[in-house]
Amino acid sequence: MMETNNNQVDQKFYEFIKNYSFFNEGRLDVYAFSVYLSECLSRDNKYTSNNPNLIGQLLIKIVSESPQAPSWFQKLTNAEVPQDQFHIYPNGELILLHVTAFIEYIHQFIWTLGEYLQNINKANDDNYYAYWLQSTDVYSYAFLNKLFCDIRGLTKEVDSSGELKAQLQNIILTKEFEIDVTETLLVKDSITEIANARITKAIKDGYYLEAITLQESIISDKLALFLSHKKKQSDSKSLYELISLCLKINKLELFSKVDEWRKKRNTTIHGLVRSTPFEKQLAITDFDNLAKDTALQGTNLVKKIQIWFDDYVYHELHPFQIKPYDQLIGIKGPLN
Repeated sequence: MMETNNNQVDQKFYEFIKNYSFFNEGRLDVYAFSVYLSECLSRDNKYTSNNPNLIGQLLIKIVSESPQAPSWFQKLTNAEVPQDQFHIYPNGELILLHVTAFIEYIHQFIWTLGEYLQNINKANDDNYYAYWLQSTDVYSYAFLNKLFCDIRGLTKEVDSSGELKAQLQNIILTKEFEIDVTETLLVKDSITEIANARITKAIKDGYYLEAITLQESIISDKLALFLSHKKKQSDSKSLYELISLCLKINKLELFSKVDEWRKKRNTTIHGLVRSTPFEKQLAITDFDNLAKDTALQGTNLVKKIQIWFDDYVYHELHPFQIKPYDQLIGIKGPLN
């Protein structure tokens, strides 16, 4: 059971804010955001006000300082607002804010929100921007964490060139070196696309061993990159070694599925002629069926590995993250 500043979680409301969809076609409803964040802060004993739109007005004020603000805001007047939502939309006016504004100003907004909540003027030193957020602020953290998750998801959607994905990896991979591997990573992704196309053609033409070889190459590459991000280097490029190291970091079921496929791949690649005189030789038809099944299973695994890897990069390596301050520095309790 989670504990809040009020000791007991309203599970229905918690699930609502944890799964709240912030952006519609790249824009956020400012007043709805303000009301729900105000409610979260109130439940966490951070904020009390008869006007839940004050936080939204704070956000509008901060973003309006930008010369680009007019292009970020969209006002819808005389909107058809349900009666039970009058408290959200003053005078029936909706204000929508583009995600670009959040990318530029979200950290400043959260910092300033802390000053507003605590009625202090905090100096711009090296303190964490969410210095006021604690682990016991269950509602506020869940709501803001989902906001950051949605921002990361949107940046992933618009990264059609893959440049952001390469840049995020470059930051991690070259932190201790004065080099840039962004272009290398972009070329690697381009080659992976070619390999995927060749896998499809190889399976269609019945060249299952070629497909399996390419599948192993793609999977091994993603696992090796993941290990490099974690500063773990394999002594061997074997798929077995890569899987073993990945499982030590994360007991992900997908890694175990890849290991099962690896064993099947070994049987397929070596099973036709590599056997002892005391083993029954694999029939050609059985070998062909095994090779086809392994290739088809490999295609499915390659897709899953690529989805997992992309999600990992865009969400775990992305700078748009938020954590309670006490978790970040390993202490508990309010700040002095």
